[in-house]
Amino acid sequence: SLDEPFLTRFPRFYAADMTWETDAQILQYLDAMQAHGRSAFVNIVQPAILSGDTATIQARVNALKSHPALAGWYLFDEPEFYSVTQQQLETAYQAIKAVDALHPVTFAAPGFAPGYTFLNAMDYGILDPYPIPNAPPSDILTNLANARATGKAFDYTIQAWEADMNLRWPGDVPNPTRFPSREETRSLSYLALNGGTTNLLFYGFGEAHIVPGVTWEWMKTADVANELIRLGPIYASTDAPLIAVDLPSLPAELDAGVRQWQGKAYVTVVNKTAAPVSRTVTFSGWLIQSAKEVVGQRSVTRTSTSLTDTWPAFGVNVYELTIAIQAPTNLVGTPLAGRVNRLTWTDNAANESGFEVQRALKSGSTCGTYATIGTAQAASGTGSTVTYNDVGTGSNAPLATKTYCYQVRTTHAQGASSWAGPVSVKTKN
Repeated sequence: SLDEPFLTRFPRFYAADMTWETDAQILQYLDAMQAHGRSAFVNIVQPAILSGDTATIQARVNALKSHPALAGWYLFDEPEFYSVTQQQLETAYQAIKAVDALHPVTFAAPGFAPGYTFLNAMDYGILDPYPIPNAPPSDILTNLANARATGKAFDYTIQAWEADMNLRWPGDVPNPTRFPSREETRSLSYLALNGGTTNLLFYGFGEAHIVPGVTWEWMKTADVANELIRLGPIYASTDAPLIAVDLPSLPAELDAGVRQWQGKAYVTVVNKTAAPVSRTVTFSGWLIQSAKEVVGQRSVTRTSTSLTDTWPAFGVNVYELTIAIQAPTNLVGTPLAGRVNRLTWTDNAANESGFEVQRALKSGSTCGTYATIGTAQAASGTGSTVTYNDVGTGSNAPLATKTYCYQVRTTHAQGASSWAGPVSVKTKN
C-alpha cells in the first residue's frame, strides 16, 4: 500500500513492479513519496524494451521526469536471466537519456565487471548476489572487486527474503535455505561498505509485511538498518583518510576499511569467518592517540600504530580513532656565522602542510615563553631532512651571544603534531 514505505526510515525506494502500473498510478505513488520526503526509482516498461518501442519508453519518462520524488529509472531487473539483448537495453537507455539527462538509469545484477554485456546501459549498477545460506558473507568480496574495476558507482542489495514459507524461492528447485542471521546481515552490509558501495538496499520490504512468520526477521534487518542510518555521515564522508590499514599484515580472517570524518578516523573491521577471533590490526599514516568501538562505546587496546580486539562469528566492529600527525624527530640546532641559528630535523609525516618553528629565550636551564617565529615548507617525502635558518636580521632576529630554545611541530589542515625539542643554541656574534 502507499502507507507501508513510511513505516521505516529508509529514504529511497526501488519499485520494479511498476512495470505494469499506469502512469497515473505511479504519479499517485510519487505524490505519496514526496509528501513524506522520500523518493523512488521507476521501472521502464519491459515489453517496450524487448520490442524496441522507444516512443512508449519516452512517453513514460516525459510523463514522470519532472516529479520531485523521482530518484531515477530502473531499466531491467537482472537482464542476464532473460532473453534481452545488449542492443535492446542500450537502445532503451539511450532513449531515456535523450529526454531525461538529469536522472540516473540503473538495474540490479548478481555481478558485473569490465566487459559485462550490459555495462553501457547503466549510469551506475546494483549488485545483488545472495550468498546465504550456500556461502559465507565474504563470498561477495569478488563481486565487489569486479564492480570497482568497472569504474562505475554501484549500490549493494542485502540478502533477499523468501517470498513464501516453503524455504525456497518460488519456482526454484527445492533447496533447504534460511534467512540470514542478524550478524550475517551486518557482515554483508559492512563488507559492502568496505568494498566501495555507495548505498545499501534492503530487498523484500513487501514480503516482510505480507508473508506470515517473517516479522522477527524483518525486525532484525530493521535493527541493522537503523544502526547504518545512525552511522551514515561517516560512510558518506568524502574526506581523505589520514591512516591506512597495513594490508600485508592484516589477519586473513579480517576485512577492513577506513573512513575520515570530522578530523577522526573510523575503521570498520569485519570477521569473515564463522568462528570468533582475537587479532591485531596495524596502520600506517597518522598516529593513534585513542580508540573506542563505536556501537558498543567501549575502549579498545591500542598502540600508536595498531589496535587489538575480539570479533564474534561474522562480527563487525567499527572503531573511532583519535589521530595525530607524526612529529618531527632528530631536531638539531647549530650556530652559524652572521647570527644565524640553523635547525634541522627529520620529517616523519607523508602529508603535512608544513612545519611550525617556535623560539624562547633561555635563562639558565629554563626556557622562557615560546613564540612562533616562522614556518618551513613541507618536505619532499617521509624521512627527508628539513632545514630552517633563524637569521640575524629583521625586527625579530636572534641576539648575539644569547641562548635560545627551539621547538618544531608538523602542521596539517586537520591538526598539528606534538612538539619536537627543545634544543638550545647560543647565537654567535
